[in-house]
Amino acid sequence: MTTDVRVEIGFDLGASPGPTVFVLGDPVQGELDSEFVLAGELFYDVTDAVRSVSVRRGRSRRLDKSQTGSAAVTLDNRLRTFDPLYSAGPYFGQIKPRRPIRISVSGQAVFTGLIEDWNLDYDLSGDSIASVSCVDGFVLLAGAEFTAHTAVAELSSERVASVLSRPEVAWPAGLRDIATGSQALQADVVDGGTNVLNYLQLVEETEVGSIFVAADGVLTFKGANTPSAAIQDVVLTDNFDPPTNYNAGVSYVAALPYVGPAAADILVPYEGVAVEYGTETLFNRVIVSRVNGGTAVADDEASRAEYGVSVLDRSGQLSADDAQVSAVADYLLSRYKQPEVRVREMTVNLLATQSIPQVAAIEIGNLLRTRYTPNGVGAGIEQLALVEGVAHASTPNSHRVTFALDPVTALPFELDNPTWGVLDLSILGL
Repeated sequence: MTTDVRVEIGFDLGASPGPTVFVLGDPVQGELDSEFVLAGELFYDVTDAVRSVSVRRGRSRRLDKSQTGSAAVTLDNRLRTFDPLYSAGPYFGQIKPRRPIRISVSGQAVFTGLIEDWNLDYDLSGDSIASVSCVDGFVLLAGAEFTAHTAVAELSSERVASVLSRPEVAWPAGLRDIATGSQALQADVVDGGTNVLNYLQLVEETEVGSIFVAADGVLTFKGANTPSAAIQDVVLTDNFDPPTNYNAGVSYVAALPYVGPAAADILVPYEGVAVEYGTETLFNRVIVSRVNGGTAVADDEASRAEYGVSVLDRSGQLSADDAQVSAVADYLLSRYKQPEVRVREMTVNLLATQSIPQVAAIEIGNLLRTRYTPNGVGAGIEQLALVEGVAHASTPNSHRVTFALDPVTALPFELDNPTWGVLDLSILGL
C-alpha cells in the first residue's frame, strides 16, 4: 500500500498450532529460545494481502449522536488464506467473527475494532477475495443491557465511568479517556434491559458533549467545557503563500482571534471541499426537558420572523435541576438560531502531501484550521473547525481522507491560556 497502510488481525494460533507457534514436545517447534511464539492471541500483519481499506468514524455534525465506527478491508484470497474451511491455511480455526483488528497509516492508528463478518467471493477465474466487515467497540455497548439498578446523582463524566464499570459492561479501565463533564445528573432508576449504548448517548446529549471510540480503541468522553486540544499545526488549504488575501479570521469566525499563519504550520492541500448554508443546523425554538423535572423553552423571535419556526426538541434529559435545563436551552438557541456558512467536510489526497503521518494523526475532537477561496474569486476564508468525523478510503494507488467539520464560533474560557483565556472573547461555558 503506497501510503504505508498496515492491517493487523488478532489470532490465537495456539488453539490450532501453525508453523510459527511453539508446540510443546515438537522436535522443531518445541525448542525454547527459538523464533516460535507462545500460544495466545497475537496480532498478525496481513498487509501483503490487502487490496483496499475504508474506515468511517464519528458523526456528521455536533448535534448528531456519534455512530459505531466501521471499517471494510478487502483481502486477496486466491490461496484460500482466509478461508475458514481450508485446514492447510495459516490461520485455520481463527477465521471467525469478533477477531480484533487494527489499521494504521504511517504508524498512526486510524481504526481499532472487531471483525463482524468474513464474506468470501470465489471467481471461476481464480481471482478470489475475502471482504472483512469491522466495527469498533461501540458494538459491544450496543449489545449490552443493564440489570435493574439506581444510578446515584453525579457528574456526567462520573456517570459514564460508572456505566463502564458495571459488571454487565466491564469496559477495560485502560481503554478509557473521560474528561470532566459540566452537567450534574440526577439519580436515575434504570430499568433492566435498558440498552447501554443508548443510555450513554443520552448522557452525551444531556452534557452537550461527545462520546466515541478513538482510533486506538479508547472510549473517549468530552464534556461541553472540555478544554480544547491544541490547535493542530496542520492547515487544510488551497493557498500556500502567506495568506494576505485571507480575511484574517474575519468572515463567520469574527468572534475568534486570527490564529495563523505560524512558522510551524504544516500546509496540506485539500482535494475537495463541501460547503453548506441552509437550515440543516437552524433552530430558533429550543425545548429541553428533564426526567422528573421541568421544561425550558428558548425562542428567538427575530429568527422565527425571518426563517419560520424550526424546533430542536431535547426531551427526557438527565439533568439534575431545572436551572441546568434552562442554561442548555439558552446555549443551544444562541448557537443555532441563525443559519451559518459551514464547511461540512474537506477531503485530502494523502498521495499529494508530504505530511502523511500528521494528517493520519488527526482525531475526532481536534481543532483544525481551513483556508479556501471559492473558485479563486475574491478574498479567501479562514475557518477554525472541530473535527467531528474521519473517513479513509485506500487502495494501492490512492488514499483519501475526509474530515467532517463543524465551525467553531467560540471556545470555552481556559484559565491562563494565551488565546482562549482572554475575557470578553471566550465563553464561560455551560
